Amino acid sequence: MSGTHARLTAGRIERAWGRALQWLEKRDWDEGATLMIFGALVGLVTGLAVFGFYRMIDLANLLFIRLPASRLVRIAHALYQPVLTAAGLWGAWFVIRRSHVPDGQNVPDEQLAVAKRDGNIPTRPVIARTVASAITLGSGGSAGSEGPVAVLGATVGAALGKRLRFQPRHRKILVGCGAAAGIAGAFNA
Repeated sequence: MSGTHARLTAGRIERAWGRALQWLEKRDWDEGATLMIFGALVGLVTGLAVFGFYRMIDLANLLFIRLPASRLVRIAHALYQPVLTAAGLWGAWFVIRRSHVPDGQNVPDEQLAVAKRDGNIPTRPVIARTVASAITLGSGGSAGSEGPVAVLGATVGAALGKRLRFQPRHRKILVGCGAAAGIAGAFNA
């Protein structure tokens, strides 16, 4: 798809969404019903994102643990640990460089975003740290998956709320829906 075609398609989607919002506003729906529908949408998208996160963990496990264990001869095992350490250091550098945030995007940062920034959560650092978490977990690192998926879900809620032009108080609810969906996905609920 060319850049011009993509912009035209995005413009059509934006106009169609604007018309859909106007239609919904004319129906005078209950605010709770609207939030329930979009909360379910956030939950669905978050569930798909959590599924992708766990597939990334499986891929990292395959690349960093199972394939090397089945293919490396004994002598190469001595080189494996320094190479894996160097890869981990490169990964940390990559996350710091790509996220453009000095500290982490973790659960307390999401709470701060809801409390102080109207549910605005930057997407780029969350994606970078989610990929880094998947690689860490898949390569045998000591971490849990609950935090990254809660943050991923909260970010899905914030991104959809912002993209769909929800008011800040409604966006905060969608952030909570996303975090809850992420945690539910972590426990296969």
